[in-house]
Amino acid sequence: MIPESFQSLGHYFSSYIFPLLEETRAQLASVMEIIHRAPFAEVVTIDEGKPYGSLLFDVKVDCWRNRLIERGRELYKTLPGDILVISNSKPETTSDLQRMKWSWTFASVTGIEGDEIDDDRSSTKFKVKASKDINSGEQKSLYVVFLINITTNKRIWNALHMLKNRNFIEKVLSISAMVSTKTIAVGGT
Repeated sequence: MIPESFQSLGHYFSSYIFPLLEETRAQLASVMEIIHRAPFAEVVTIDEGKPYGSLLFDVKVDCWRNRLIERGRELYKTLPGDILVISNSKPETTSDLQRMKWSWTFASVTGIEGDEIDDDRSSTKFKVKASKDINSGEQKSLYVVFLINITTNKRIWNALHMLKNRNFIEKVLSISAMVSTKTIAVGGT
């Protein structure tokens, strides 16, 4: 059915892009509804990372609270791929982020600093890439709130855009390759 339904390999892979984006959006919307139960920490320091001007920041937080993640009953650990909200107040609802005086941005954890991660606690130093500039100089305090980890979604996205094994994939998906393989297996030539 695949060779008859899609015009090309690119067309086949692109059919998965919008469902993946929608799944990621739905996951994010779902956790925003229960943001009051999400792991959070107060920011101790936030400095612009290198290369400067690229929305990269080095973050140090005091300690994580609400560390129990609801779904798996696991303790939260900061990991690359975590999506966070960095805000000048700790949001209790999604509508808190829409208040006039609130400043906030989404950020993605890109790395963990040091060997701080162990079984009992989460890293308090990490690097993030923010969706917009964080003007920490004007803020009295900042909070970081964990939302979701998108590592799996990023891997799927990369696989959908990586056609490095194009010949193999085309053979797997094409009728002519399947027919010639059957002929070889049945006919013995």
